[in-house]
Amino acid sequence: MNTFDLLHAMRRLVRTPGFSIVTVGLLALAFGAFACVFSVVYGLLYKPLPYPQPERLVSIETRMSGMPSNPGLSVPLLDAIKQHAQSLDSIAAYRTSELPLGDGQRRNSLKVARLEPALFGLLGAQPVLGRLLADEDAAQGAARNVVISWDEWQQRYAGATDAIGRHIRLGDDNWQIAGILPRGFAFPSRDTRVWLPLGFSVQERAMSQAGSFGDLLALARKRNDAPLSSISAELNGLAKAIPELAQPFGENSYFRVVATPLRSIWVGDRKAALLLMLLAVAMVWLVTAANVANLFLARALARRHESALTTALGAAPWRRTRTAMLEAAMLCGAGALLGC
Repeated sequence: MNTFDLLHAMRRLVRTPGFSIVTVGLLALAFGAFACVFSVVYGLLYKPLPYPQPERLVSIETRMSGMPSNPGLSVPLLDAIKQHAQSLDSIAAYRTSELPLGDGQRRNSLKVARLEPALFGLLGAQPVLGRLLADEDAAQGAARNVVISWDEWQQRYAGATDAIGRHIRLGDDNWQIAGILPRGFAFPSRDTRVWLPLGFSVQERAMSQAGSFGDLLALARKRNDAPLSSISAELNGLAKAIPELAQPFGENSYFRVVATPLRSIWVGDRKAALLLMLLAVAMVWLVTAANVANLFLARALARRHESALTTALGAAPWRRTRTAMLEAAMLCGAGALLGC
């Protein structure tokens, strides 16, 4: 293959603009759809998580009859799991919410996460400036300290090093910035901008609140050899051992505590749907490839006179085949580039 072959193939495509434009358009749509869906599926299901030993991180969730989503944990149940679970090395709880910023207008709100300081250790987070939250920050009556994201630091404080110690007003309270997380850190979502300490009062820890399930979520690190099924079985046993949970959730009630991979926070039970969507778009790509092949076949039949003439002039079959392959490669490359 040389420059002459490339130029010859390009001239042949330019002489048939309708065929070339239709082929590139079909391939661009197919490649674009496949690339889009594949990037979503890969990011949610297979892309390595940016945390140390992510395969050991699990989400602790509850399941109740009539509620397809995770209703959360109660504080006494969380305490029981912390104290007695043998298959977990550590566990920390968090809540997500949205707080008005500054003037209290909803349009100026920030997504925040209230978390137990130990959760930063589970995720292997390290501050780029200042410090992370400590257990003292979550104590009753402690100073109001927060940690902000890299993006919030850049947008609100232009990356100034004196951002540490400044105050940010969230809701009706003033919070002091204690630290800044590195660029790219995201939990529980990429939209989270501020992390506040989470602590529980004596009233919340009372066993009478064991059946008070709310928006409390939990993340844990399992032991290396602990399968998820055994962890879930142990957690269910701990829940059944709480008398306050036995009455509202009896033998005939569907209530259980499960341990799921960390990805379940974002994927939930939609893995099958995502794979089915990827399969569907792959089928569309195959159909498009078949249609493009039919266009090439029709074009080759229309050029039988040209092929006979080049053969009579002494052109070898392999040369005609190479020219056709160059045309196909150019069209596929242009379609893939445009689609991506």
